[in-house]
Amino acid sequence: ALFWLADEDLSAPDFVVPAVPALAGQPSDPAQAGVRAWQLAVRGEDLRTTRELARAALTGGRTDTTLTMPRLAACRALILTDDHEEAESELDRLLTALRQDQRRAAAAQVLTVRADLAMRAGRLDAVERDLDAADLALPAARRHPLIAPAVTALRIQAALETGREALARALAAAPAPPGADRGMPWAAFLFARARVCANEERWAEAAELSKESGRRLLTAQWSNPALLSWRAQAAEAAYALGDSDEAARLSRENLRLSRRWGSASTLGLAHLWSVPPTGSEVREAVGMLRDSPSQLLYAWALARLAVGELDNGDGTAARRSLARLAEFSVTHPTSRLAAAVRALAERLERPPRPAGPALPPEWTSLSEAEQRTATLAGRGNGNREIAALLSVSRRTVELRLSNSYRKLRLNGREELCRLLRDMGERSSDAS
Repeated sequence: ALFWLADEDLSAPDFVVPAVPALAGQPSDPAQAGVRAWQLAVRGEDLRTTRELARAALTGGRTDTTLTMPRLAACRALILTDDHEEAESELDRLLTALRQDQRRAAAAQVLTVRADLAMRAGRLDAVERDLDAADLALPAARRHPLIAPAVTALRIQAALETGREALARALAAAPAPPGADRGMPWAAFLFARARVCANEERWAEAAELSKESGRRLLTAQWSNPALLSWRAQAAEAAYALGDSDEAARLSRENLRLSRRWGSASTLGLAHLWSVPPTGSEVREAVGMLRDSPSQLLYAWALARLAVGELDNGDGTAARRSLARLAEFSVTHPTSRLAAAVRALAERLERPPRPAGPALPPEWTSLSEAEQRTATLAGRGNGNREIAALLSVSRRTVELRLSNSYRKLRLNGREELCRLLRDMGERSSDAS
C-alpha cells in the first residue's frame, strides 16, 4: 500500500526500489483499499467502486492500527467523489489522533487536505484557519519540498477568492524550495499560478502554465478533472487568445472526462467553464451544482446566471438568483463573489433605458472583453464593480477602458456613458 501511494514520486532518479506487486482491483486490506481508491480517483475511473473502497478503508481497521497515509488517501478520494461530509468526519478523527500522538508532520498533511475540502465547499475562513494551523504544526522551513507547493497553491486560491490579488501575485512569484518541482503537488501550484495570470489577462502565460500543470498530471496518468480543471483553464486562455478551435477541443475533452467520472461537482464545473460560454451551459451548471458540496462553484454559477438573466431583461429571474446568493454574501462580505453580487444588485435596481440607434462602426474595433467592460462602465458601474463582475483586476479594467476610449475617439467616461445611452446599451455585450 505504501509503495503504490508513494509511486507518484518514484520518477526521481535517486530512488532505488524493489519489485512490488500491483494492488488488487478490490483489495480486502484496509490500507490497500484506501490506496486503491485513490488510484481510481486520480484516474477518473469508476466513481462507485472508488467510493466503496474508500469507505472500506475507513471502516475496516481500528484507528490506532491503520496506517495514516492510506486513510488520508481514502479521504482525498471521497472528496473527489463529492462525499465531503464523510471525508471531513474522518479527517477530524484522524487529526485528533495525530495531535494526541504529537505527529506534527502528518497532522500538517491532514490540515492541508481539510483546507482543500473547505476551499471546494466555499468555506474561505476555514481554508485560512487550517492552513495557518498546518504552518503552526509544521513551519514552512521544516516542510518537505515535495509537499510545500500544495499549501502555497491553496493560499493563492484563497487570496484570489477573497480579493487579495496582490497577495496572490506575490505567492505565485515567490521562489519555491529546491526540489519542490519534482512532486505531484507542483501541478497544483502551476495551476494556481495560471489562475493568477488569467485574473490579470496574461493569457499566453495562463495557457502555458495550465498545460504544463496538465502534463505533470498526465505523466502519472492522473486524468480526472476533479483534481484540477487545467483543461478548462487552458480552454479559457486559448479562447481569449483567439484560438477557438483549441478552446473547443479542450472543452470537449474536459466535458468527456467529467462525464466519465460523473460527480456533480466535476460535471457542473465543466459546464460552467465551457468555452465559448452559453446561457444553456450556465443553467446546466446551476442545476448540477445546486445539491453538490461545491457550494462556491454553485454561487459563481448563480452569479453568472443572474448576469445572463439581466442581459435578457428578465429582472424577476435575476432577483431570484441573487436571493439565493444572499447567504454567501453575508458570510463572506469581503470576497470577490460578494463584490460581484453587490454590483449585480445595484444594476438590478437601475431603471431600464429605452433602445436607441444602431451601434457606431467604431464599436466593432473593440475586442469582446473591451466591449463588455465599456458597456458596464457606460451603465454607471465603477472600476471596482466592473472588476468584480468580470472577475479581473482593476488594472485590467483601466487598461480596457483606455483602449476603448482611444478606439472610440472619446475623452473619458462621461462621453462613453453618453454614447452608450445613444446606442441603447446593447445588453448582450455585457454578458
